[in-house]
Amino acid sequence: MPWYATLLVLGGALLLLCCGSLLLIRTQLIVIIVRGQSMAPTLEGGEHVLALRPLRRSWIRKGQIILFKQGDSDGVPDPLLLHVKRVVALAGEQYRSSTPPLGYSEHVAQEGQEYLWQIPQEHIFVCGDNREQSIDSRSWGPLPLRNVRGIVVKKLASSPTSYSAHVAIAQRRTSHETPDRFHVEHH
Repeated sequence: MPWYATLLVLGGALLLLCCGSLLLIRTQLIVIIVRGQSMAPTLEGGEHVLALRPLRRSWIRKGQIILFKQGDSDGVPDPLLLHVKRVVALAGEQYRSSTPPLGYSEHVAQEGQEYLWQIPQEHIFVCGDNREQSIDSRSWGPLPLRNVRGIVVKKLASSPTSYSAHVAIAQRRTSHETPDRFHVEHH
């Protein structure tokens, strides 16, 4: 095979690899700007975050910060309509809160001054880190896993021209913390 044919084949393979990589990055990563203060101090309004679309629901763990769509809408997510909260309980677990739900829920029972949420299968319970500035699962109940659109993996530099990741979002252990320590954000 002549040298130019080998060069052409290698160039085509490199181009295909680059296009495939760009397509993979474009379809699996989400960059959003945080709005509101429900995740303060972890995430402040105006900060950029990078999220990975979960290929499996089993990737979602307690303590992770996630992006989700409220409601049952499917399809391509609109980044302007995504919410940001922390996972505080998984399917099969219970969550105690002093915040009353916004309406009737089949998954909550009142015990004195507290509300005990039962998290059903294929659902999670999410809360903002800043309770006073957040509306979350404590108000509207468990979130269906199908609504999760991304798992936040990095906080990005605030300059739009410099998207180099500079701070990793640490997963917070929730087992030793009181449930109402978390707060809710509504976008």
